[in-house]
Amino acid sequence: MGPYLEDAKKRALALAGEIADKGDLDIHYALVAYRDHLPQDNSFVTSVQPFSTEQGFQAFLNTLYSSGGGDRPEAVYDGLIAAFNLDWRPLAEHICYLIGDSPPHNPCLCHATPGGVVECLLGKQIRLEAVSIAGEVDTAQEFALLAEPTGGSVITVERAVEAT
Repeated sequence: MGPYLEDAKKRALALAGEIADKGDLDIHYALVAYRDHLPQDNSFVTSVQPFSTEQGFQAFLNTLYSSGGGDRPEAVYDGLIAAFNLDWRPLAEHICYLIGDSPPHNPCLCHATPGGVVECLLGKQIRLEAVSIAGEVDTAQEFALLAEPTGGSVITVERAVEAT
């Protein structure tokens, strides 16, 4: 997972830079890292960086590292619920990027369902764009069930880009 996480971090920073370079925009960035429930992971289920500047986003992103893992699925719904609960500005465009290598628990220990998560996102007019890393077909399929109803899409990354 390490190379995929590093690649995802690079892609997130590049995307943040691309968006910021598009003009005189008032952009706020947030980040929700998610892992897994106990007993599979004992570090955290979600870790949240509230909306801030691009520099705050980058600083939080730089603190993320891979550890443990190897099991599937993950606490995807918990991460999306944490993103939904952020302080979204009412008149802004709301885009959430989901990046992961494993599908969500279904059923989830948090009792969320795909339909319930989509309903939450739609309630705040959040478009979900998803990136399935590591080329896992089931992950891309599950992410599509979440992203497509919000007007978003899914891309699949087969392998991590080698560090230069």
